[in-house]
Amino acid sequence: MSEFDFWFLELVVQSPVSFLTIIPYDQCIVPDDYQTPSNLTTNQIVDILFRLFQDGYLLAITPADLDSLDTHLINDLLTKAFIPSHEQIKTALDRENFRDYELYKKLCSSDLYFFLTEKGGKQWESWAKPKWNQFFRRCILDWESVSENLWNNSIPPHRSIISCSSQEIGEKIIAIEHLLDYPQSVRYYIENSAIWKKFTPWHPTYWKTLPCGYVVSYQIERVEVNNCIDESQELTEEKIQAREWYQKIVNWYTRIRLSQL
Repeated sequence: MSEFDFWFLELVVQSPVSFLTIIPYDQCIVPDDYQTPSNLTTNQIVDILFRLFQDGYLLAITPADLDSLDTHLINDLLTKAFIPSHEQIKTALDRENFRDYELYKKLCSSDLYFFLTEKGGKQWESWAKPKWNQFFRRCILDWESVSENLWNNSIPPHRSIISCSSQEIGEKIIAIEHLLDYPQSVRYYIENSAIWKKFTPWHPTYWKTLPCGYVVSYQIERVEVNNCIDESQELTEEKIQAREWYQKIVNWYTRIRLSQL
């Protein structure tokens, strides 16, 4: 597989996405690092995606079918999934079809989402070498059932939630959160406010299963930056170390860096 193939697999690692997430080079005004794969044209992208679908790495689903599912776990997605034709892919990538709202309503069936199969996920892992023990996200997903008490404890703006593969990761993030870079306010953890839940097994993403995982909800106090006292040199060094650790954890897999064709 080429680096371009892996770019499309990486795009849907954490959730199914619309074809409209992709902006082909010949359809964009200013290329976007996240949405525009190098200088690939619409026709080139269609050919790559068609091959990935045919080879069993990706599947497609309509927005209506996606919304109808109880969860977005892979087993549920497969009940509504299909392999799109070359023409369906090209239509779904053509942004002109969706710019006029009235036309969009007539063509809404042309809008498609795509996602990784288990085969596609394993192929992505072979390239990206993910460190699942570092994985976390600041949300719970539709397949993670939690108690009302835990959910109410996580409602913003003065509460937060983390889902993670390691309890130690969650505890560390909570402990250093006030040292991370927030432009307008500092988030301080309120002692003894954390509520934990363990999942066995745990699905960090829709296609991946781990033996266990954790969700923690906790309360925070926001302090405006302008009201903060000047930091000592020791605290500044503490911030540097905290942010370096956090950046290392966030970079939990090898990311694709596309070259030009």
